[in-house]
Amino acid sequence: MNKYDVDFISPLSSDVLDTESRRAITVKVNGNINSKMVKWLTFPSGSDIGNIKFTKNSTPINKNGLSTNYLITGDEIDNNLLISVYVENDITDPDHYSAIYKMVNSTITSSLNSTYCTPTENYDPEDVKSSIAITIHVVDDDNTPLNNYPLKLKGQRTLPIEVHPKDIVKYDEKINGYVFQTNENGQVTINLSNTSPAIIEFNIGAYNRSFVKSYYAVFTYIGDKIASSRLFGAPSLSNIDINGVLDLDKIKGDLVEVIIPEPDIEYHGAKIAIMINNQIPYVSYFKKIDGIYSFNVNKKFFKTNYADNFIAYILNDRDDNGSDSETLKFKVTGSVGEYRPEKLGNLEAPCLVKPGTVVNYAHIVGGLEINIPRYDSIEKGDEVITNIYLNAYFVNSNSPKTALLTATHTVIDSELTDGFTVLFQQVDLEGFAMSKSGKEGTFQAQYIVNGENYSQILQLRLNDASLSSS
Repeated sequence: MNKYDVDFISPLSSDVLDTESRRAITVKVNGNINSKMVKWLTFPSGSDIGNIKFTKNSTPINKNGLSTNYLITGDEIDNNLLISVYVENDITDPDHYSAIYKMVNSTITSSLNSTYCTPTENYDPEDVKSSIAITIHVVDDDNTPLNNYPLKLKGQRTLPIEVHPKDIVKYDEKINGYVFQTNENGQVTINLSNTSPAIIEFNIGAYNRSFVKSYYAVFTYIGDKIASSRLFGAPSLSNIDINGVLDLDKIKGDLVEVIIPEPDIEYHGAKIAIMINNQIPYVSYFKKIDGIYSFNVNKKFFKTNYADNFIAYILNDRDDNGSDSETLKFKVTGSVGEYRPEKLGNLEAPCLVKPGTVVNYAHIVGGLEINIPRYDSIEKGDEVITNIYLNAYFVNSNSPKTALLTATHTVIDSELTDGFTVLFQQVDLEGFAMSKSGKEGTFQAQYIVNGENYSQILQLRLNDASLSSS
């Protein structure tokens, strides 16, 4: 009788398997493998309801002793899944080899440190302005960090020229994208760089799941000493006066109209990114409204008190080749409204995961985590909206810088005991400094349950400016 020794080599039994996923399971068979097949079984079996199944009942063993099958899982599965295999060899009672995997419904959150960076021919990990850093967090149902969790990054149309660090990021031809894994803290940080101006839309998600989240990476020379070889005409502002001053108080509402000149060639399906004072408010499709290329930008992106401001844009074609524009420089006066909580509630206040009395740069690197406690009468299915209110100043100025950031979360069973954590992106929190005259900013956080039950307010000082914010 032939004896076989079978090892589960990918994933290891110390790794986890996701619900609602398609995962390759590979075993290595040691022994006489000529023309043999591996039989696959799962316990408990989900075949009756289609929640757990392999794509094949048996799979061949290759010349290296490897055999791979694909496991498809649904959304309602026991916490542990036993996979058993044996080598088909005309034996009545063959030896079975098994591995037990923990089944999880993972949660993936990502934080970008910036939406843009300067193109570069030679990536330098020490140069924070030559790449966009993305920190990805992965936890299971119990908010436990997941180690060795497989992730993917794919481009919508094209990919950035470089994705780093090379020792953890690998290109995968099967998905036409990059793959990488989390560390023991359930985190991984990757960096994107490009050699020329571009607006690139990309997706991040679990390697074995179809659901992904989309982000933009903008590569531009705007604000840098090196300029693009070709520049579009500068944008204009509808409300700027003959002295080059924009008065925000003369504009009704919160939006300022930005007009882009007609390009010398026709751009179908193009995208545009508008930059104001080293911030990109949004990326949009480049299309006319009432016969002109008009876009609206919130007043909060402008520096007041007659401070120097600039605005420019990046225009992308269908192949994701971009070009920068000339820069419009101007001064701004008028007022910018603050963001404050509407009412005070009785539910226990949120808190920072990383404690402190001042929200500084160390808190926002990789994303700001806020813990929502087990509040009174917490129930599965509760919709919880967490708001953070930022009121400070632009770096090295007395111009107010304000923002209201929002995160929405639905409570699940495992959060009924200890609450949960929400993540706010670093890029949305960058550059809130004390004023040039020494006045500190304020940080407030509050959550609202089901639109009617308000928490108490967490209030701290705010000064998160770094060298990259200036």
